[in-house]
Amino acid sequence: MARNGRAFCSNDFDAIYAKYFERIIANGLVAGDPSGWARTQTEIKVDLPSSPRSEAFSNYTIDNRRLLGSQKESLVSLLEKWDHQPYSYDEITITPSISTASLTVLLLLRSRGIRTIFFETPAYYATIEQAASIGIRCRLIPTYRRNRYNWTPTSIRRNGSRTAIWLTQPRFALGANQQVKHVEAVLDLLGVHDFLVVDETADMLWPSTLSKIRTGATRNLIKIRGYTKPLGLNGLRTSFVIHPASLRSALCEFLWIAGGALDLYSLMAAVQIASDANLFQSMLSLTRNRIIEMHRRLSALTTATYVSLSPMENGYLGSAILNWSNIQGEYARKRQSLLEFCSELRLPITLGAAMLFAYENSHEHVRLNYFMPGRDLELGISALTEFSRRLSIQEFE
Repeated sequence: MARNGRAFCSNDFDAIYAKYFERIIANGLVAGDPSGWARTQTEIKVDLPSSPRSEAFSNYTIDNRRLLGSQKESLVSLLEKWDHQPYSYDEITITPSISTASLTVLLLLRSRGIRTIFFETPAYYATIEQAASIGIRCRLIPTYRRNRYNWTPTSIRRNGSRTAIWLTQPRFALGANQQVKHVEAVLDLLGVHDFLVVDETADMLWPSTLSKIRTGATRNLIKIRGYTKPLGLNGLRTSFVIHPASLRSALCEFLWIAGGALDLYSLMAAVQIASDANLFQSMLSLTRNRIIEMHRRLSALTTATYVSLSPMENGYLGSAILNWSNIQGEYARKRQSLLEFCSELRLPITLGAAMLFAYENSHEHVRLNYFMPGRDLELGISALTEFSRRLSIQEFE
């Protein structure tokens, strides 16, 4: 996990899994899973097609040209209500997953001469690996707790070449909303051939947080939106790319390359859910309220401790933040002690390096997936506070 003077530690997720948690997970010995390594849960109940036709399982389709017809129009109608603005058929492209959507967009960017993408951190490491795999240079924008994870758009040095900037909304592993003024400032920074991509995978708000910034108003802006994912329903394979209509033809071609086929059962279920926008809004609200309540319960466990929580204004992925600035010892040793402690408790965790938090010697981040059972999250926070207490009296020296 050597830092070598860089702003980021290397992502040692696989090494941590193999050394500390693989045996526990493989043998079903997990006592609690606050980071979401194993199972998640949701309180949302939906009525799905109970007797689907056999072709729903024997065929698939893809959102190319007008193949989806009225099915897509139903989903576009839901997005119009979600964002409180109109969309044309060609301003939306439907994909089976967020990862398919991101790869399709990355292929589009490369075809437009984009050779460098600046990723705001923390960030989804999978998207960065996708970009690197197709030859795009990835630059990470470090953000720090001491600066409330803010950064100044003018700090980006584009060197005159075509570039893209990639943001998450809500902020990944923080649950903080992007500020409209900040996103507009990023857009103002772009040249005519540059792009801004906003990954809205986990946005639960109605209307969506950045709905005031319309993609059709600028050819530079692309949004990736989760559909049932912010409800905790990961099995229904439907996501959206929201984009200027001028990009539709190219996106359709790259969708084939990215393997963007839709299974018909998920599509049927997605259309059925979209038929009642008020119900969908209520489901988002119910899920959001559950997370607010869980955040409140966890916050009560951190009172007068060295542990704090990210704000969780939106979304379901956040962090517990360990403050060990006043504790003697090397960062690497304290980190190792934390992993050993959690391994003994059979408590798999994900640390900041895997979420691409910039290195800060004074803090460590542990991912919290608020779709995990409440007991898992409470056990995780209790363990982190106990570890911090022991560390403060140097039991780990």
